[in-house]
Amino acid sequence: MICLAGRLDGPIALPPEHFAAGGQYAPLKRRTSEGIQITGFDFRAQLAGGGAEPLRASLAVAEEEDLGRPFALENFLRIVFAYHVLNRGGLLLHSAGVVYRGAAYLFSGRSNAGKSTLSRKAAAAGAAVLSDDINLVYREVDGYHVHRVPFTGEFRRPGENSSGSETFRLGGLALLEKAPVLTAVPVQSAEGVAGLLTGCPYVNDDPEELPALMDMLTILVSHVPVIRLGVARDDSFEAIMATLLRCSENA
Repeated sequence: MICLAGRLDGPIALPPEHFAAGGQYAPLKRRTSEGIQITGFDFRAQLAGGGAEPLRASLAVAEEEDLGRPFALENFLRIVFAYHVLNRGGLLLHSAGVVYRGAAYLFSGRSNAGKSTLSRKAAAAGAAVLSDDINLVYREVDGYHVHRVPFTGEFRRPGENSSGSETFRLGGLALLEKAPVLTAVPVQSAEGVAGLLTGCPYVNDDPEELPALMDMLTILVSHVPVIRLGVARDDSFEAIMATLLRCSENA
């Protein structure tokens, strides 16, 4: 992957509300003959290549100091990383990732589903938190593994934004929801694919990437059961994991 930086002729002349989708910040994307053009509130980026060629990415900002602002740089890197990972056969999943008994468990959910809250509970219980926002899944010779990435949400782990080479076997997948009581229900493959698809940021709304993404998710849920997990605010991390594991064993 090749990344370049440059300068725009002037600021992006679009109002902030132009970059909103579902109440969340969402840079604009469009495909051109030269690749994918991405426009954010304070940056413009271009992606090209992929497949047999290295992915080439460029970031342009109006002022040099904008490159040092985490908002522009991190959003650019998240988008580039999502395409790069998919191009290499992996999945970037909007999820909380925790390590429990040597395996990684991913809790995918929309914003405000409770990913950061669950991550805090896990950390308080002594479990390692990979990220409360984005986690990387790769299929390897001995099964699926989760890799740490340098992106977090509200939860700030020790050594924040530092990636590592350590990987963990994927122990389970959950579609996380807020609920009045702790519940866990296995879902059918189609529902599991649909639930995880919504948690694959940036590439899940790209028609050209969707077939490959759907194939990867279909294979994933055929190997790892997906559990719909309802969690109440007062549920302990140990109770959550015990319920998830019990349901996964019976799925």
